[in-house]
Amino acid sequence: MGTLLDLGTGNGVQALHASRHAERITATDVSPRALALARATFDLNGLDVELLEGEWFDPVARRRFDQIVCNPPFVVGPPRVDYVYRDSGLAGDDASALVVRQLPGFLTEGGTGHLLASWLHVRGQDWADRVSRWLPPGTDAWFVQRDIADPALYVGTWLRDAGIDPRSAEGRAKAAAWLDFFAEHDVDGIGFGFVTLRRTDAAPTVVCEDLRQAYDDPLGAEAAAWLDRADQLRAHDSDLLDTVFRVPDSVVLERVDTPGDEGWETAVRRVHRVDGPGWQHELDELTATLLAGCRGALPLTDLLDLLSAAHGEDPDTLRTAAVPVVRELVRHGMLEIVR
Repeated sequence: MGTLLDLGTGNGVQALHASRHAERITATDVSPRALALARATFDLNGLDVELLEGEWFDPVARRRFDQIVCNPPFVVGPPRVDYVYRDSGLAGDDASALVVRQLPGFLTEGGTGHLLASWLHVRGQDWADRVSRWLPPGTDAWFVQRDIADPALYVGTWLRDAGIDPRSAEGRAKAAAWLDFFAEHDVDGIGFGFVTLRRTDAAPTVVCEDLRQAYDDPLGAEAAAWLDRADQLRAHDSDLLDTVFRVPDSVVLERVDTPGDEGWETAVRRVHRVDGPGWQHELDELTATLLAGCRGALPLTDLLDLLSAAHGEDPDTLRTAAVPVVRELVRHGMLEIVR
């Protein structure tokens, strides 16, 4: 990796980790105190890091980087700044929107960006539509929602994080103003998660999905693999039916059987990836049979023809149904493209 920008570096911990793979690192922050702490971090570790003071992307105007990492002040609420580490002074989720909108313009071609972000769940709106509208053209994007917080619990959490008792007079006043803001904007939840972005000159891939299950490992390796799989799918988009797939050894099929009149009956079929984030997909019997044939030998179209003949299904209908399922399984590392 050549150049890396740590936007809003704080004490410099992300830049410190990035020094393992980046050749040149730039770190910015709006807070002089944070930059002083970051400088101490870099000096103690013998690192030569360019430190710049300023808001958002202003300190690196007209520059581009191979990678950008950012832990922005993503706490959502009224447009105020009580604590600079968490509050942006922008209303609602505008801070996250700003970073997502502007970050790709500071990437080299094929460069990647990784950030934490929050987004509002507004009544009558799909959160995926909301965050997708933030994206500039020519950007691959993977939004991973890790949690959705109830507004009252969210406010209480951040008040306690600041050392304020929500039951105190100060706490009640701040909570009332915060919750009034959410009510005025029809907010019924606050989403939180990870965002991976990549600058591309190809037709962009945009996926917004939940990863709510327990998952303690860093997501970095999975994000890199997701980008690789997006490239593979793009390369095979016109000939996906002629592509040969293989189910990796890390994927297992689980069955949940319930007692019936004629013995045990399968109620749920689920493929489960036992490594990484542990993705799971429920399948019907035909799809499970199709995956059993994905052993790296026959192209998808041949497998579907065999399935059609064995089960008396219309082959064109099977092809239409199979393609989006196969794409999703590839994205989650549950099918591998062999050739």
